[in-house]
Amino acid sequence: MAEVDSITSEVKNIIEIAEKSGIEIRPGNSGATVASGNET
Repeated sequence: MAEVDSITSEVKNIIEIAEKSGIEIRPGNSGATVASGNET
């Protein structure tokens, strides 16, 4: 399962970078919702 672990850590890094950029990532029932601040 090392492959899954590496994917998970990559996703965590992406989420950290996105949060620093002011992008909010919310996990939802049908996947993750990415809110970039200009939602309608």
